[in-house]
Amino acid sequence: MRELGRVAARYFDEIVIREDRNPRGRTRGETAAHVAEGVRQAMHHDGARAGHMEIVLDEMEAARKALDRSRPGDLVVLCVDDAAAVWRELEARRTRAHPLAQRAGGDGELAAEPGSDLLEFEVGL
Repeated sequence: MRELGRVAARYFDEIVIREDRNPRGRTRGETAAHVAEGVRQAMHHDGARAGHMEIVLDEMEAARKALDRSRPGDLVVLCVDDAAAVWRELEARRTRAHPLAQRAGGDGELAAEPGSDLLEFEVGL
């Protein structure tokens, strides 16, 4: 988990850390704290790219926060647990977010199965 934070800090300008609904036996916030520790380590000792890190445990709140902060041309990577709920949020923002991946043919339907872990979007506000 700490290594995930260190790697993310090397490649992203801003990081919003969230947790899955199922903490897999850990206390709420424990996983996020470990990831944040890795981010902070990279930011302070490894010359990481990340300049800002925040923990927002709730997935939807974290996704909204990341999307709200984005500007035209930004790449927003959302690692999600509840892909359907996040997809609904993205659809609600349709005038500002344009899917780049997970489309089948020209009909605009999702190619991925519900619950898929990857959705990629170009954000243009």
